[in-house]
Amino acid sequence: MTALKKSILFFFFLLILLPDYSCQRRIKGEAQNADKIEEMQEERKKEAEKEYKMALKRHMEIQTKDTRKRIKRSRKRSERIMAGKPPEPFFRRLFSKKARKVKAKPTDK
Repeated sequence: MTALKKSILFFFFLLILLPDYSCQRRIKGEAQNADKIEEMQEERKKEAEKEYKMALKRHMEIQTKDTRKRIKRSRKRSERIMAGKPPEPFFRRLFSKKARKVKAKPTDK
């Protein structure tokens, strides 16, 4: 083989491998960027959750004691209903005083 044929063969060989090499570098770079973006999103999510919890705490501190009790009671009741349970537990229903019906008094005429 002559030097010209060798150089042409080498040139074509480089031409064939060059796109593969450049694509691999790009894919690795995109994967690293995707990882960084994912980490940043996780961090933002954690920060948002932390801020939300602090806002809830601040809101509860503003309320009066009676209001806090009422909020807690209604939240527990709501959670029970959402879980498919009755609003009041069995023993509370069993031993609670039921409202009595008032019978109408007969009128004397």
